[in-house]
Amino acid sequence: MRFVYALVFALVGGSGDGKSGKRFERMYGVLLALTILGAAANGFAQKGGKPETVSGVVKDESGGGIGNARVILTNTEGRAAGKATTDGSGHFAIGGVALGTYVLRVESETFEMAERRIEVTAGMAPVALEIMLRVAAVKQSVTVSATSEYVQPSTETATKLEMPSYEVPLTVDSVN
Repeated sequence: MRFVYALVFALVGGSGDGKSGKRFERMYGVLLALTILGAAANGFAQKGGKPETVSGVVKDESGGGIGNARVILTNTEGRAAGKATTDGSGHFAIGGVALGTYVLRVESETFEMAERRIEVTAGMAPVALEIMLRVAAVKQSVTVSATSEYVQPSTETATKLEMPSYEVPLTVDSVN
C-alpha cells in the first residue's frame, strides 16, 4: 500500500502550497476505487464470467457416432445446468454454461451410462469432448407358467380270452 501512496504522491507532486495534499487525497481515492473495481471485475471473470459452450461427440466402441443420446450437465450440487441430445453423428453442444465444475452424464437406450467430471474456465479454448459408450449387457428374463391337469389312471381292467379255433362257431344264427 505504501508503494501506491508513493506512486500517487510522485504523480501529483508536492508544491508546498497546501493544495497538493488535497490533490493527493483525491487522486489516492480515485486510484483506490479503480483498484477495487479491477479486483471485482477479475473476481467476476473467475466466478461467473461470460458463459461458455460445452461440446463434443458421443461414440461407440467401434468409433461410430451414437445418435439420439441424452447429454446432461449437472453442477456440483446435482442441479441440471444444461441438456442436449446428440445428432445423427453423435455431436452435441450445450451453450450458456457458467464457469465452474460439472459432471457430464451421457445415456442411451442400448449403451451403458457414462459420466465425466469437467471444469469450465474463462476463455477456455473450444474442446471437443469425446465420450465413449460401451454396449450394455442384454438383460432378459423369461417366466414360463402353465396349469396342467394330471391324467388319472383308470382302475378298470380288461381281460383277453384266448379261444382255440376249433371252438369258434362257424355259423351264427340270429337270436331275437
